[in-house]
Amino acid sequence: MRQIFEKNMRMLSNLLSYCHELGGLRHEVELAPGRQTSTLRVRSQIPTLDAERLEQLRATLRIPRQPELEQNYWYLGGESETGSNLTLVAVMSDSAEVSYREGWLTISLVRHE
Repeated sequence: MRQIFEKNMRMLSNLLSYCHELGGLRHEVELAPGRQTSTLRVRSQIPTLDAERLEQLRATLRIPRQPELEQNYWYLGGESETGSNLTLVAVMSDSAEVSYREGWLTISLVRHE
């Protein structure tokens, strides 16, 4: 269970870093870890976010899960660029949902163990 929690925390950290780089002013985090399924949600107040950047985020998080990469995730996720970190988050997620409404970006992920 500890390894599940650590993976979830790394994913949340990468999402928060991304939102901060977008100019996030305030962040809310929700984590519901479970033995079978974990849900993660980051909500960030970002006053302006252009449609192209939003679509790029959605496209990146649509990358299919790749369990074979998870073992290497700890080594790959260190000092790399944010885009790379989002790709790693994507390959560790089973589904992702992204919305942007009234200046708030919401990223929700589901991960099946």
